[in-house]
Amino acid sequence: ATKGLLADASPAIAKKALAVLGEWPTQDAADTLLELAKAEDRATHDAGFKGYTRLAQTHPDHNTKNTMMATAMSLARSKEDKWIVLSAYGTVHTGPALDALEAQLDDPEVQKEAAMALLKVNEAVTNHGEAAHPRVRKSLELLKSKVQTEYVQKKADELLSKLK
Repeated sequence: ATKGLLADASPAIAKKALAVLGEWPTQDAADTLLELAKAEDRATHDAGFKGYTRLAQTHPDHNTKNTMMATAMSLARSKEDKWIVLSAYGTVHTGPALDALEAQLDDPEVQKEAAMALLKVNEAVTNHGEAAHPRVRKSLELLKSKVQTEYVQKKADELLSKLK
């Protein structure tokens, strides 16, 4: 019903419907939010993009979450959009999340945010057991080679020292 109000002749009603959909709390709004994120209109895109990314972040299934996050990143139109997705990726503790974050290390506009999310995900993946340690080691070594800040180097070294 709320989706139908987007086409309302009254701009105020359509604007309110967009705001409500953008904050919709359950996964059943994901397809509608994805549709809105693809819109040309900036306000519509922003509401759909932020809402879709938020739902991706909270999805209970890791495979679906990875797919939704990759879709969100593909719809990012600005560095601010990418920041939103990179921040959300910090909650996705999987190999595909590491791959996606590593790919962003070459983008100077978002390298810092990608590095912070990568540290967070690597820390969480380290706790998945020793079988995950080779993948984490590879990721942290890549991070260290691409981001030379003191904090990233120190944090990566701390995490590397915990690996077997």
